[in-house]
Order: sequence, then structure tokens, then C-alpha cells
Amino acid sequence: MRNYIISHTETVSDLLEVIETGVLRGYLGSKDDPPRGVMVIPLFETIADLRNAPVIMDEYFKLPGIDVLIGNQGNEQEVMLGYSDSNKDGGFLTSNWELYNAELALVALFRQRGTTLRLFHGRSGTVGRGCPTYQAILSQPPGTVDGQIRLTEQGEVIASKFGNPEIGRRNLETIVAATLEVSLLPDENALADLPKFVTAMQTLSDSAMAAYRALVYETPGFTDYLFSSTPIAEIAELNIGSRPASRKLQDPKKRKIEDLRAIPWGFSWGQCRLLLAG
Repeated sequence: MRNYIISHTETVSDLLEVIETGVLRGYLGSKDDPPRGVMVIPLFETIADLRNAPVIMDEYFKLPGIDVLIGNQGNEQEVMLGYSDSNKDGGFLTSNWELYNAELALVALFRQRGTTLRLFHGRSGTVGRGCPTYQAILSQPPGTVDGQIRLTEQGEVIASKFGNPEIGRRNLETIVAATLEVSLLPDENALADLPKFVTAMQTLSDSAMAAYRALVYETPGFTDYLFSSTPIAEIAELNIGSRPASRKLQDPKKRKIEDLRAIPWGFSWGQCRLLLAG
């Protein structure tokens, strides 16, 4: 199965354009012979995109010919969730809460349709994007890990997790064990007063996101401060990444936090040494 992951999926047309282009160019089958062995995978990254994920997927499923395409995929569809960009967009707490809600909504949609959902978590294995892998898998919402899960492992964790055969085997065993355990746990074990906790979490998330956005996106001069007080310019020049630090060429007079990729943003802001005197 060849996978085409569509970064920053914001509308259903982002998926349709890839399919249409592939069909027209002949490497994704033809209009008379739908693609086989091919899966177009949306990647929902920002807070708004996570909230829109079930709506976009519902629209995608209703498009003419998609039923045949999904059938050729074994009645299975993968959806990727972005941890870094949602963190940069809404802050750590809101990012994790919106990921949780998006997963539950997608599970409900796929169950209604009768299609198998495989969630692809772009968390890279770092504690900074959640928690250790075993706990991260066990903490997934009910029904989201149904015998399978896909995770990214990249960057600084590859050497530490898989540089040694014994350690690599142990890490794989941990992932398999967590996947089996959470898949076998009965969904009906949810707390009777769960709605109370959901309401509390939503209140905390709304407050946390408002505070985070007020600092990072709404404070006058914050962007200038970021570029002058952190090593983001130096990080952008390091030849250690596969992509540029910004999605757009950064004019010093028009720099925007929104255009920065999440990893350079996180690494540079993490290097900020700010002392507040009170």
C-alpha cells in the first residue's frame, strides 16, 4: 500500500486534488479504474483542523467514487494527527485535549460508516509531545486503538530507542504490549460521572488556550522578541532538518509565528532564558 500523507489538510478539496492529480497523471489509476494499493491520508495539525477533522472526513466519504477507493483499501482509512503544530497553535493542554476529542469524533464517524479507522500519531516519541510511549498508548480514548496504531519515531529518539538491537526489541515489545492491552480493555469501563470531568477539562482548555494565544499571537512585539532573544535564526541555518524553518520566506518586516514550523519554534523558544522579577 502506497501512502500519500497530505500535510495541513484544511478542507476536503486538499484530499480530492491529490487524487484527481494522480488520476490525471496516470500513477493513481484512472477514472474507469480507481486506484488500488493507494491511500490518501489527511494530516490534521492545527486546533481548527482537529475540530474540523470529522466534518472533512464525512464530506470525503460522501464524494462520488470514494466508496470504491475505500473498498480497494480493504475498507480501511488512515488519519494522521499532528502534535507539534497543534501544540504551537493552541498550547500544550489544549493540543492534547483537542486531539482526544478529534479521536473520539472520528471513531464515532467511522463506526457509523462501517469503515476501519487507523490513527497515525505524529508525536515522534518525545515526552514533550505527551508522555512515554507506553502511557501514551494506554491513555488513548476508548475505541481508538482497535488492534492497531501507527506512531512516528524520528529525530533524537531513534538512536536512543533503536540504536541497540536489545533496546530496540524492548521498545517494540513495549509498543505491542500497550496496543494489545488497550485494545482488550472494555469500553464500558468509563466513569459514570465522566461528563463532569469533560466539562472541567473543556473549561481548563479554553482558559489555557486564551492565555497562550494572548501571549504568543496577540502580544505586540512578541515576534520581534522571539527572533532577537532566541537562537531561531541559527537553528534555521543548521543543516540538520529535511525542511526549512518556515513555510514561507521570512521578510524581517513581515515575520509571523504562524509561518514557523513547529520544531524550530519549539527548539528556539525552549532555549529562551527569561528572568521575571516580581
